[in-house]
Amino acid sequence: MQRCSRLGRTGLVGLLVLGLGGCGIFGGGDELTGDALVQHNIEEYESLQAELERNRTEAMGKSATEAAAVGNRLFWLTFPTTDASLHSLDTVSGARIDYTFGVGNSNAWNWRASDSIVVTASQGGGGLAYNAYDINQPEKVRGTLGMPSPGGGIRWYAYAPDGNQVYIVESGATNMLLRWTVGAVQPESLFSLEEAGMSVGEFWDFGVEGNTAILIESGRVWSLDIAAKKATWLENETQAMAAQWDSKGVFYLSATGPFFYTNDTRKNRDIEADIAASGYELNSTYNAIHEYDQGGARNGDDVAYIGRDGLFLFDLATGKTRPALLNARDNSIVYRNPVLLENGKLFVQGLESKSGATGAEGGWYEVDH
Repeated sequence: MQRCSRLGRTGLVGLLVLGLGGCGIFGGGDELTGDALVQHNIEEYESLQAELERNRTEAMGKSATEAAAVGNRLFWLTFPTTDASLHSLDTVSGARIDYTFGVGNSNAWNWRASDSIVVTASQGGGGLAYNAYDINQPEKVRGTLGMPSPGGGIRWYAYAPDGNQVYIVESGATNMLLRWTVGAVQPESLFSLEEAGMSVGEFWDFGVEGNTAILIESGRVWSLDIAAKKATWLENETQAMAAQWDSKGVFYLSATGPFFYTNDTRKNRDIEADIAASGYELNSTYNAIHEYDQGGARNGDDVAYIGRDGLFLFDLATGKTRPALLNARDNSIVYRNPVLLENGKLFVQGLESKSGATGAEGGWYEVDH
């Protein structure tokens, strides 16, 4: 699955259920009401929270930030100084790489990866440079492409690696799609996005896998058939910020929540509405904890997202929602930033706090789901 950058499944986790409200376990057969019911529901929430936490293991450390998936490899940044350090973990082999090449600083960092290379762009005295590094080495240069600086306050042109090639959108009066084969001296000019049928307002970002590019311009999501030079707007009605895709469709986050554009039907599915209608309810006190709040990542039929009170998974095929981790009721840990890999491995950040307010930083966890 690709993402603008690129984005197994396991069995359902076993949950400890202490009983449902109204089962009469506290009242000699009478249905629980009032404070007794609320207390019972709180205990059920806390028991489920504790049970789910058995499925998480620490990963990456508390200094990690900006985690992202590329296939079965997890990437993240740390900031030991104001300069960013890039790291990756191959979740199949267990090999970790701490890259030693620069990817920018806290004000302007950038990198993209395929299954074989990591690319970063930088400006110097000679103009703009794209450097491609071996994904399995700390600092082995595979190739460098020099280009004139974009000017106009643009630091670098948007770029997207695929295999051993890097696609670049050279924005301007027309927006040209270039293809650089790593090691070549110059890129190949393919065609303009306008020639492919796009009406480009402000070009934002894109990703490429095989013959398909998914592009975001002015908040609109486009699918581009590179060989046919044909772009199709996916008719999203609200501004999109990020996208993932595969042969089934395009999952994207928008200003009003997540959507899934299904290739077969050519329709946009409102995932937030589907989650609300999924029928999940822990109990009468915590009947809306699964409703969508923020974030999101997709792999196959699984959509991982942050609900009102924790990390949840929504199944696109069945329309069902299930909890993966619950926030602490005192906000001592609150989950954010889910990441799903192609092999189904799930990671999430746990923001920590001692004040009762949501924390600003915290460690990362791998979650067995």
